Amino acid sequence: MLFLRVLQSIFVALSFDVMGSDFWGDRGYHYFIERLPNVSSEEMNRLTSHYSDDIVMRMGLDINHLRTPGFSDLDPVLNRAAKQGLGILDLFTLEEFSASSSTALLIDGETLEAINKRYDLNSVWVILAESKLPDHRPIKMSYLILGQGKLIIGYPHRAPVDVVVDGEAMEYQYNPFITAKVVNEGDHVGLFAVKTLDSPKGPFGSFHGPMGSVIVSYEVKGDSILVTYNLLMDQQTTVDKKPIVVKH
Repeated sequence: MLFLRVLQSIFVALSFDVMGSDFWGDRGYHYFIERLPNVSSEEMNRLTSHYSDDIVMRMGLDINHLRTPGFSDLDPVLNRAAKQGLGILDLFTLEEFSASSSTALLIDGETLEAINKRYDLNSVWVILAESKLPDHRPIKMSYLILGQGKLIIGYPHRAPVDVVVDGEAMEYQYNPFITAKVVNEGDHVGLFAVKTLDSPKGPFGSFHGPMGSVIVSYEVKGDSILVTYNLLMDQQTTVDKKPIVVKH
């Protein structure tokens, strides 16, 4: 068992080594982002459903270092990730996104929809899901911001949804605004301090998972994810890290 874990650790390290050399293309992340359009204040406000001030002021996002990729930009990146067996948490926690001085990406709803048609990201935050509201209307991710040490996800409204994990449906509470701190410091890699907002200017709340648990963080541990949550008391559990999958 110990020998297998050592092999798994070596494989993960090699995967990230390969990823660092060609993941963003031959010229790296800097060249990848410099070709992308900047985001104006007006567009930012439109795309984030009027959460722009909260994102800039309360979250400390530097809009001057924010770019918008299209599906054609992200498709080869996600395809490389799928071929290397990487999961979405591997992508979210790359060094390029954890540094506070990095250029962040704003992915709009149309691009997210195109991604969802081609890839299964195997994330607890689903791009398109059927809600458990009385009318069962679907809920679709409105936007995703990643970089400058932040992950910010927007949905059009609050709704409970079922996320299928290993064939079992688990209920999560989606909120109009979900955020987490992106950390990549040695062995300390993951999404921490997960928080939510239900309305602009409102107080930050908790992100609720199965059985009403409060999800605190998702930490990368080799080929697994260590989930820290509170359900009557602080607890932790380890789940398998699922790779990104090409649907067709």
